[in-house]
Amino acid sequence: MAPDNHRVYAPIGWPGPSLPDNISIEDLPISSPYCVDERCRAYREGFALDETKTPLVPLLRYSYWTVWFYTIWLLLFTAIYASHRIHDHFAPRPKHSSHRPSLTDKATALLRAYTYRRPNTRFTRALGLRQISHGTLALLAFSTLFLAILPWPQGHFLRARFRFGSPPLSIRCAMLISALTPLSVALAGKVNVITWMTGVGYERLNVLHRYTAYAIFVLGTVHTIPHLYAPVQDGGWSMLNKLYANQKRELSGTPLYAAMFGLTFFSVPWVRRRCYEGFKYVHFVLAGVYLACFFWHAYGNFCPNYIYATIAVLLFSNILRFTQRHRNLRSLSSLTGFPTRLEYLHANVVRVSVQVPRSFTWKPGQHAFLCVPSLSVVQSHPFTIANVPVLEKEGETHEMIFLVRGHRGFTRTLLKECERRDGDESTMAELNMDVDGEKAFEGDPQRGLSVNTGSTSPTVTGKPQTTHLEISSPSTSHSSPTLPRPLLRTIIDGPYGTHTRPLHKLYDTVLLIAGGSGITACIPHILDLSHRVSQHEPIATQRIHLVWAIRDAACFSWVERELSVAARWTRSHGSSATPPIEFTVDVYLTRARGLAESPGASETELSAATPTSPISPVSPLGEVQTLRFFDAAVEKTSYTLPAMPRPVLHLQRADSGHTSTTTRTPRLPPIDTTGLSVHSPTSLSSPAHVPITLHHCRPVIRDVVEKKVTGHRAMVMACGPADLMCDVANAVAGVQRRVWRGEAGMAEVAVRLGGFGV
Repeated sequence: MAPDNHRVYAPIGWPGPSLPDNISIEDLPISSPYCVDERCRAYREGFALDETKTPLVPLLRYSYWTVWFYTIWLLLFTAIYASHRIHDHFAPRPKHSSHRPSLTDKATALLRAYTYRRPNTRFTRALGLRQISHGTLALLAFSTLFLAILPWPQGHFLRARFRFGSPPLSIRCAMLISALTPLSVALAGKVNVITWMTGVGYERLNVLHRYTAYAIFVLGTVHTIPHLYAPVQDGGWSMLNKLYANQKRELSGTPLYAAMFGLTFFSVPWVRRRCYEGFKYVHFVLAGVYLACFFWHAYGNFCPNYIYATIAVLLFSNILRFTQRHRNLRSLSSLTGFPTRLEYLHANVVRVSVQVPRSFTWKPGQHAFLCVPSLSVVQSHPFTIANVPVLEKEGETHEMIFLVRGHRGFTRTLLKECERRDGDESTMAELNMDVDGEKAFEGDPQRGLSVNTGSTSPTVTGKPQTTHLEISSPSTSHSSPTLPRPLLRTIIDGPYGTHTRPLHKLYDTVLLIAGGSGITACIPHILDLSHRVSQHEPIATQRIHLVWAIRDAACFSWVERELSVAARWTRSHGSSATPPIEFTVDVYLTRARGLAESPGASETELSAATPTSPISPVSPLGEVQTLRFFDAAVEKTSYTLPAMPRPVLHLQRADSGHTSTTTRTPRLPPIDTTGLSVHSPTSLSSPAHVPITLHHCRPVIRDVVEKKVTGHRAMVMACGPADLMCDVANAVAGVQRRVWRGEAGMAEVAVRLGGFGV
């Protein structure tokens, strides 16, 4: 028989007064509230019969099966990560191979054709599932099936009486919860043991962390209900009251379940997005409460090993985080942050330049958390690093660049701080300016462009300068001198991010697709590849294509410096080991003034009457603009652009089968493209420049991917709105057919999507 402390489940003192001396406990029936331990023969017989039907020991194995389930997946992804690291480290000299795809390549392509896809229906959009790939959904569905099969099909959810032991359904769920708790902790945090083992960043593991937490909550609910129902069924409400009074597991389980509920409620996307700062700190507090109550509730039962495993995982993750966060610490002054300069660009975008030590390194595509103590001590938000740690010359400031778009909360506060500082600098400049001298610039101050209106067609001159916003609000009044504000300092936590395989060793075609401020995730890869070209490194990459969808041409000022640097680096190749690099940029102006577009229309519908390609619709030349660009490395060159294409819209009326045609020719906004050549799809580009093609329409991602993805191995990287990334993932999944068909010798088409947790 089991030990006594595991057999007496009825609370001490229940049902009330002690049994009279003239009544023998041995002969009491099982229905008596005093027949609650082995002194009663009916209890011994009933306990033995119930234990025969549902033995306790086999129930404990459910936790072992759960651990084995996720350990197998973990070892699989760890093995894949290790093989990639070993292969990439010992990879031979890059070769531009044209061999046909192998059987492994075709099998991988067949798998990617499914796993890359994302559901894009009205239902999935409402649930936010379009940001999760079919591969991840399949893994979650398989895990759900596994967790559902374990506790339910066996039946026998309750024991004959609660006094015989905890309900079997509650025990099974308790074992699953105990096994999942270390996994949930391992998946949490910016630096965690899962990332260390698999190379998958926390931003991609976040969906698994939330899924595990939701599973724990559901299992906790199923665990709790029988534990409250069974005592009432056996001995009425008095038994349940006595269980709480005697501080049984029901008492410790109540705050544990409350912590579960709070963690689940505040992590629901609708709630989290509306009060992120509150969610973050409430989440930390409730997580601590959950772990403390879990220790209180489970200690002394059958799962102490999972308590120790949870503590071990938590300590190891914090050691990793401490090492990661302070690896670049050189002095105590660094704890207060690094000098920071703010610069206003276009469309409420602030360029944040942080001077970091030369030892501070990062990789393309990584991000960091920024905290500006002078603005908020408690707020820290993630932003993609928009440059690479490359020093062009000795003594140049080692800067970490971020492009932050002001929305609300911290980003809005940062934007206002930039405006205030720009207003102060404008005030000081006016006080020191000679009233008879030349103005600092003419034209639009937000774009930093000088517009020459003396010619019949406008000439836009790109001028490298620091652009500031002139404030017209009362807060920036120039009625009195304003002292310069203290230097901003920024605390950087990072860098973080998922491991990315070296593009320059593996892929001959790199296609980068960005929407709006998502360009910050693409520019570092362009800079890294172009810098390797300038250093005459042998690389496999032959083609770099950037496709960028922005509202208007003035948004180009966000990255014009970086693209100018990349253009100069790609022109500097000269080694026989480094073949010429094809670098193209396609800019889609999606919200240009007066642009007509029908809902859901493809570019073929928007194309002009002349024959065009599906990606670059070209209309006959209309009004022209001459853009003049400056570059110290090349002679001044002017390029003539056609006016915005006159899209022909075929709109079908709902009440008839007739089609009406509308044409509009909006005016092309000016653009500053220092060091770059901007041309129409029909013009010729100078070999000394990087061609930039302007499209006055929305890109059809499927057509873009079909045309731009060429070569033996290609990588498609994208960052932007959810719709764009969903379209990119589905387009790349469709292109996998080229691999298994062996078209044009293509052996691989991979995709990497940016963004943070879903």
